Amino acid sequence: MSEALSFAIGIVQNVLAAPGIRAKTPKGTPAPKPQHAKAPSLTAQPNAPGKAVQPQSLNTAKVHAAAAAAMKPFLQKLTEAGLGSPQLILDAAADAIKRLKADGTTKITMNAWLGTILEIEGPKHPVVKNLSDDLSAASIRFANDAIAGNRPVFIDGIGGVKTLPKRLKATDMKEIHDLRIGAVKYCDRALQITDSSGNMFIVLTQEFKTGGNKRRAIDEQQNARNVRLIDDKHEPLGIKLSYFQGGKKMRSVGMAKVVVHLENTESQIGIKASTKNALVPRTQKKTGKNQYLASYYYQKIKWPSREVRFVLQKVWNKL
Repeated sequence: MSEALSFAIGIVQNVLAAPGIRAKTPKGTPAPKPQHAKAPSLTAQPNAPGKAVQPQSLNTAKVHAAAAAAMKPFLQKLTEAGLGSPQLILDAAADAIKRLKADGTTKITMNAWLGTILEIEGPKHPVVKNLSDDLSAASIRFANDAIAGNRPVFIDGIGGVKTLPKRLKATDMKEIHDLRIGAVKYCDRALQITDSSGNMFIVLTQEFKTGGNKRRAIDEQQNARNVRLIDDKHEPLGIKLSYFQGGKKMRSVGMAKVVVHLENTESQIGIKASTKNALVPRTQKKTGKNQYLASYYYQKIKWPSREVRFVLQKVWNKL
């Protein structure tokens, strides 16, 4: 961890702590579940070697028929997730291929395909949308309080502690995705505001994980978020932040212009596909080197990872 980051973290270490919330144990004995016809096994196949897939390869009758047949046993769950027709799920799959190819992926694996679909569809989930709206509003309000007080509590990507010149406007906020610092992934998705001085203020970051991933994977990403961002070696090495907006690669930003507010504990969300919706404010133990104890919101969302994967596997076999 660089000296710049150690100094920055020291400013706010006392506020980065949020206790976890234990889920309540339901009382009583649950009623027996009604018996239904058995659905196909959802045991995931091994992550097959990558294929050089093109988005237009999904626009064939055999692929459409394969998706339609595979969806039938899970139609209710897929409909609840906004993927209730073959065209909807194939459109999401095609968008994921475009995003992966734009990010430099030449051969697409099943795991990457499924994960990218969640990154595209997850932000539309009502629970994610509501939480993001609430936290981004709080983040902007907290930042503007610091700006009004001329407090030097904003940290840039080379470790500089600074003030920001003007109040931030929520109407200027933009959604970006696939953020990288040099060749290193920073986060899946973020909301940002670029001010009149060219500072890119990171309002909120999001990481997405499909079902089957362990909680530790999100902990590691959240702990390492600002360790990746803040390093005084970025500038002499010419390292910049690259990102996409609406599927289009945007112009990279120098790290001295990328700004976060380390006083703010409302700026990180880890989202995991699950069988239910559940929110837990989380501060976890460090899981490795070059991390600090990050307070973040761990949001489980009801999203059918296994069912979507099952459909994708049937489509995969037709490509």
